[in-house]
Amino acid sequence: MTNDSKLNYRSQAADTSIDADTYLFSQLRKLSLEQRIKMFAAHERGVKKLCLAGIKSRHRSAS
Repeated sequence: MTNDSKLNYRSQAADTSIDADTYLFSQLRKLSLEQRIKMFAAHERGVKKLCLAGIKSRHRSAS
C-alpha cells in the first residue's frame, strides 16, 4: 500500500495499526474459498456458544 492510499485508510479496529490491518487482509485474500468458509464456520460456532452461554447465565432457572 502506498503512502498516499494510507492517508485515506482507516483500520478495522482502533487498536490495530494500518500496516497490521493491511497485512491481515492481504493474507485473507490469499486463502481459498474453502479455507475462508471453514474459518467463517468456526467463527460462527464460537459466536453461537458465547451467545448461548450468555443466555444461560442470565436465565439460570430456565431449563
